[in-house]
Amino acid sequence: MLCVIVDLGRNTAYSLAAEQTPPTERIPDGKKVEKIDDSTRIDFYLNCMKEMVNLSKKAVFKIKKELLSSLKKCINQKHGG
Repeated sequence: MLCVIVDLGRNTAYSLAAEQTPPTERIPDGKKVEKIDDSTRIDFYLNCMKEMVNLSKKAVFKIKKELLSSLKKCINQKHGG
């Protein structure tokens, strides 16, 4: 699962987070022991999505804060502040 921000103007994607399901367990002779069932896999992806949503919210908040700060600086410069 990959979470990215896409800048269409620059045709660029910026990765925020990436997760991969855990590997299948194997015993020393190489035989598969435990296969991850679908419910476990779904839970894994749901947890990843929740974490990525939280990361995205934090990123958007940070961007918003920086944009507001830049806007205030521009307004102050324009009005001699």
